[in-house]
Amino acid sequence: MAKDVSYNDSPLSPPTEVAKILQCEQPYALIGSAFGSPKCSFPGGSILEYVLHLQQLKQEFETILDDSKVRGWLNEYNIEHAFSNPIYVESVTASLSRIRSELNLIDNEIVTAMIDVYDNYTIDEWKETYIKPFEKKINSLWDAKNTILSKESWPRRPLHDET
Repeated sequence: MAKDVSYNDSPLSPPTEVAKILQCEQPYALIGSAFGSPKCSFPGGSILEYVLHLQQLKQEFETILDDSKVRGWLNEYNIEHAFSNPIYVESVTASLSRIRSELNLIDNEIVTAMIDVYDNYTIDEWKETYIKPFEKKINSLWDAKNTILSKESWPRRPLHDET
């Protein structure tokens, strides 16, 4: 008869046994912005840490985009016409500067970590696939914010195209 071995691991994360094999300092079940990310000693462990941080930033950015104030005051119409309420624009984009800085840090640090494991072509491909599209989304919102906040006067509605 086979012995039933079970662990009390979360079905949403790798087993604790995997974390031990990979020499990770904290269990995967504690991954999240409140807990940080695991520090693992296997080759590429630092890559894992930066990938997890990138994923956390993406989730935070998506939370910003899902905010009803963003959908109401910084939607495509507002951006296209550079017309919105500056108070709401400032409040919903308050964390955008930090997200941009953290993404820049991840971009630099993950390259350093990847050099030990991957060739330059793979690193460039990875960045073009995962970092650059996210960076474009952040910069697009950043530029929209700056355009709206740089206005000193606001036209009356209805807004008409200047073309």
